[in-house]
Amino acid sequence: MDKLKQGIEQVVENTKYSDEDARMRNEIASLGYTGQDLEDIFQRAKKYQRESLERDRARAEQYKWEEQNNRKPERSTQEQIDKVRKHLLKKHGTTNDFNRAFYMLPDGRMLNGSLGGYMRDTDHREISDAYIDNDIEIREQNRGGTGHYMEDFMKHGNYRIMPENKSIELYTKPTSEQYRTIVNLWRSGKLDNLEVNGNYLENIDSESQIANFFRKHFQD
Repeated sequence: MDKLKQGIEQVVENTKYSDEDARMRNEIASLGYTGQDLEDIFQRAKKYQRESLERDRARAEQYKWEEQNNRKPERSTQEQIDKVRKHLLKKHGTTNDFNRAFYMLPDGRMLNGSLGGYMRDTDHREISDAYIDNDIEIREQNRGGTGHYMEDFMKHGNYRIMPENKSIELYTKPTSEQYRTIVNLWRSGKLDNLEVNGNYLENIDSESQIANFFRKHFQD
């Protein structure tokens, strides 16, 4: 069976880019097969040929995507992120209601993420529209995904708000405005948890806990 498989592979390799069935049959005949055996192997070889060509096309497309993707910058510039924030403010507006918010900006304001007006119902990745509409390209993490836009946005000091978990996720040291908003949210009973680069502060019970948590993870 291994010898037969190798024979089929060799036939396909020799005729991969040929549309002439006769040539493939001749290749199989040269291996010593005749009659129904030849026809059975021909059908198997044609199937293997199609699969092989599909794999080649997929590899070529992946290579092309990787080549194009690697030309893109890893992060947006400050000028570009200012355009993104302006776009989002115009599209979503701001809210003082933590339950409707989906991001906190460096100035402490919260972007409205509620279409229905009752709770956050906008996916965090939807900010990708602000990048795309402004022709801002950055390197993708996964082909066809939009999570890289969210990552970039957060690396520029914008915090992801998850009111359903009473939590905020952040990558950067809070500005004085962000710190004040965070403390006020905790005091009002709306915020219980913080996450900094995979490190968690849960069930916050004092402002000093918040301050110490930030001091620990943003030493400068």
